[in-house]
Amino acid sequence: METIVKQPTRLGFFLALYGLLYWGLSAASAQMPVHVKQSLDRLVGHWEMVTQLGGRQIIEHATLEWSADETTLFYEGEGEKFAIKGQKTHFSGVFGWDAKAQLVREFGFDNQGGTFFADHSITADSWSDIVTATSIGADGQTVSEVFKRTFHFESADTWVLESKNRVLRGQKGVKT
Repeated sequence: METIVKQPTRLGFFLALYGLLYWGLSAASAQMPVHVKQSLDRLVGHWEMVTQLGGRQIIEHATLEWSADETTLFYEGEGEKFAIKGQKTHFSGVFGWDAKAQLVREFGFDNQGGTFFADHSITADSWSDIVTATSIGADGQTVSEVFKRTFHFESADTWVLESKNRVLRGQKGVKT
C-alpha cells in the first residue's frame, strides 16, 4: 500500500476526517433518524455565542455547515479561550451519526492542542450530551473537564446550552 501526502488544505483535512468518521461510525445501510437530522439542521449557519463564565463574558463566532450529502456537520470558529482569559483560540470539529450506538458523536479541536468529545442524545423532545474536554491552562498544565450539557431552542435564531455537573481537574462542582 502506498500513501501520498501533500500539503494539507482545510478541505483535505475535513475530507480525511469525514473518511475516518464514515468508516468508523457508520454502517452502509444505517440512516440518521429524521428527528436527529432536523435538530442538527437548526445549528446550520453563522452564530455568535456568548458565555458567562464567572465574571467573564466570552464571545465566540462559529459557522456550521453540512457535508455535500448532509450526513456530517462541520464547524469552524474563533473566540476567547475558556481556560485563559484574553487568549484567542480557533477551533473546528465535526458531528457524525454513530449507527451502532444510536447517537451523534462530536469531535472538536483547537489550534493549541485542545480536544473536545461529546456523545449527543437527541430525541424528538430533548437534546443533551456528555462532554470531555482537554486544554492547556494559563500555568501550562493540562486542564481536563467533564460536564453535561442540555440544548434548549428558544427560537429559530436563539439557542441556549446549559452546562451542569462540571468536573474540572478531578474536582466536582467547580465554578470559574
